Amino acid sequence: MARLIGVVAARGGSAEVERKNLRMLGLFPLLAWTLEPACAACDLVIVTSDDEDILKVAEPYRVKLHEEPPMLASGRIGDLPVVLDALREVALEQDDVITLLRPTAPFRRAEEIREVGALVTALHVDSVRSIISVRDHPNKCYVSSGWTSDGKFQYLKPATGQEHRANHPRQWLSSAWKASGFIDCVRADVLIGLFSIEGDRIIGWTSPIDRSIDLDTNEDFARAEMLVQERGWKPSDFRSL
Repeated sequence: MARLIGVVAARGGSAEVERKNLRMLGLFPLLAWTLEPACAACDLVIVTSDDEDILKVAEPYRVKLHEEPPMLASGRIGDLPVVLDALREVALEQDDVITLLRPTAPFRRAEEIREVGALVTALHVDSVRSIISVRDHPNKCYVSSGWTSDGKFQYLKPATGQEHRANHPRQWLSSAWKASGFIDCVRADVLIGLFSIEGDRIIGWTSPIDRSIDLDTNEDFARAEMLVQERGWKPSDFRSL
């Protein structure tokens, strides 16, 4: 039977918010908001971190602690090597489902984690990514390709190459979505066999817009704190199945 294995990557550093994963949200450290529903939903939860204080916060929970090597703790390292390293000592079966639960998305419910994990197996897909719709369509976007010699202007190139549609009416374009980082699940054989965090057959699960907050800045924390105060939330509210 497939297991649902949660990986909670919680490094000590942060680009904009100091000690982000330990910062208090309401009366609880940010990490606790993810661990409560994760432990209720998953068969195994692994917390991986380079920071001893973060691992100490996770210690009272029903989790496996993994000390992350410093070379993986950089903000420039993507999800794949971090998840693979966290799973090194786990005897995976090919039908296991790995779910990446980022502490920066604190308002997910245990039943949602189970729901997304079950979709991977039920629909025979490589992965399920949580998504939210975007207003600014990628086919209308540009990226920088350099600066003029005086440094005042940027040269632009279409962000989507031959799919560029800057002059098309929005109604002509297909719907566009971006990853919300709320709940992402991938089959173990895709992760290990293809060295991919998502594979080729990907389906989207629309995350709840009122709770899909990615805590990246102090302003994000202020918005999350307002929600916690308005709704009287605490981490244990998100663990019921």
